[in-house]
Amino acid sequence: METRTLKSCEEVLTSFAGVQAILSSVQEDVKHMRENVNHISNRLSTARLGASEVVAQTGDLRKKLSNAEKRAQVATLFFKRFLLSRSEEAILESAEISEEFLGTLNKLERIHIESKSLLRSRNQRAGLEVVEMAAAKREDAYERVYRFVQRRCGALDVESAEDEAESKLLRETIHTLKARPILLGYCADEVGAARRAILVERFVAALTRGGPGGVPRPIEMHAHDAMRYTNDMLAWIHQALASERELIFKLFSNINESETPVREDREETALKVLNTIFDALCRPFRVRFEQGLDPQPPVVTLYKLASLLEFYAHTMMKLLGDDSGLPNTLLECNSLAMYAFFSAWRSRLESFQAAKPVPSEDLSPPIAVRQSMSRVKEIALTLDESLSPAEAREEQIVAVLEVILNPLITLCARMAAKHLDSVD
Repeated sequence: METRTLKSCEEVLTSFAGVQAILSSVQEDVKHMRENVNHISNRLSTARLGASEVVAQTGDLRKKLSNAEKRAQVATLFFKRFLLSRSEEAILESAEISEEFLGTLNKLERIHIESKSLLRSRNQRAGLEVVEMAAAKREDAYERVYRFVQRRCGALDVESAEDEAESKLLRETIHTLKARPILLGYCADEVGAARRAILVERFVAALTRGGPGGVPRPIEMHAHDAMRYTNDMLAWIHQALASERELIFKLFSNINESETPVREDREETALKVLNTIFDALCRPFRVRFEQGLDPQPPVVTLYKLASLLEFYAHTMMKLLGDDSGLPNTLLECNSLAMYAFFSAWRSRLESFQAAKPVPSEDLSPPIAVRQSMSRVKEIALTLDESLSPAEAREEQIVAVLEVILNPLITLCARMAAKHLDSVD
């Protein structure tokens, strides 16, 4: 029994010997696995520490990159706002004055103005450099603009539509000079002098040669007719004034100017130039008008001349201003015509009185009275057709009647007292 038991135990032990060998092998494998896991865990811990450093470095690099991008954006905006590009510098250095040149110059003027704000900040060094750069380029650019205006101001033909593009460029060029009032004043003088010479030449041509192909005919063809001669000269001057005024106001006045004082100043400059131009016609017109009064025209013609001169004087005064030379010259010629008119009447009355007329048998008005009344009727019709203000017309008719009627009434009273009895 015991033997079988021992034998069975031996068999069991024998059987478990293989199991024990397997378990030992498994135990060795587990031991190796634990060592590998520990090794991997150590490597993971080391990798985790390295990864955290990489993440930290990546965050720092991203912050530096963001700061660098912001600085690059600021630098780009600074360059665009306060510096000229190479193409813009090439435009400023080119020999041609164009719209691109003027646009670049306007940008340079804006840079010069805005760069002053840098001088009030921490960026004073950059501000000084920008101001120096802009100042040097501005001086050269404005000088070239002024020379361009000098060359082109007299070449425009107000009667030619082909010069519209040239006129537009010249207008924009002069408008650019608003930042330099002194140069703008010089340009105004240059334009005035050039247009003045052209206007005198055209006026003389209209007087002596007429229009293209002789149409219209020369004005001096009618120099023997004082009324038509004066009217043709004044009509030509008024037409030239309208054309020149349109051109000068296009050059020097900007209807889109937002600031009222600036717009008024520009209009004042345009009027000054316009007066400079048309002052040149004062002496030529007056000389020819005075020549037309010799020999002296009829008294009614003298009054019509005075009325015509007054009308054109007030019309041109609206276009040139109250203190303009040409309207004042016309008013002076008006005074000459009125003086000749009154002198002619006095001379006629004196000659009539010297003839010692006597009343007719039927007591009809003397011939001098009838002629005078006929002239007064013509003068009244002329005055009614006049475009002068109502107050001015009333003053004129009162003055005329005093000069004409009072001496006639006195003359008739003397004739009656000397040659007629109380019954007559």
